[in-house]
Amino acid sequence: ASPAPSFDFDPDALMRELAPRIREFKNSISLFRENITALLGLSFVIFIILLAVFAPMISPPTSADPMYIPRDFKAPKPPGADGHILGTGNWGTDMLYGIVWGARTSISISLFVVLTGVLIGLVVGSIAGFYGGKIDNLMMRITDIFLSLPALILAMAIASILERNLENMMLAIVIVWWPSYARLIRAQVLSIKENTYVEAARAIGVKKN
Repeated sequence: ASPAPSFDFDPDALMRELAPRIREFKNSISLFRENITALLGLSFVIFIILLAVFAPMISPPTSADPMYIPRDFKAPKPPGADGHILGTGNWGTDMLYGIVWGARTSISISLFVVLTGVLIGLVVGSIAGFYGGKIDNLMMRITDIFLSLPALILAMAIASILERNLENMMLAIVIVWWPSYARLIRAQVLSIKENTYVEAARAIGVKKN
């Protein structure tokens, strides 16, 4: 039996290969730390995440729904009145409970919309950029139709047609969210197709499939 091939691991060669990427990463971190707006945005995102994670401790739910208290509390209350730190809303809603537990809903909607939009855009953009020709033209014209319409107005129109619930609202946002990702992925695929190693693979007869 022929001996198994041996692979020599060279850490120095690996570090030399990763050195440019490490420098670029450090440079990106340095630029991010100097950007006050980016730091404020990151702090706000972290605050929202912590608010959602510790929601049961900040405003624990009770046997009765704390979001809706008896109708005799219609007017807003001052902070701390009747045990409500942030007072109550016009319909007797506990403002603290709504803000804290609403953070969880906001994060769930954001993740669903972004991940679903990226997935649809990834599939559409990859197919259009890889095959090109009539398939590319058809998919990109459909994408252009969505991009030509105001996103907010289109989402409101779709949500008004469908039944009013959270799921249909997320669906409406996804429908207007994916075209930009499709365009971006298509551009990346077209760029990769022009690389030297792709041309070399075509030269030796490698097929698409």
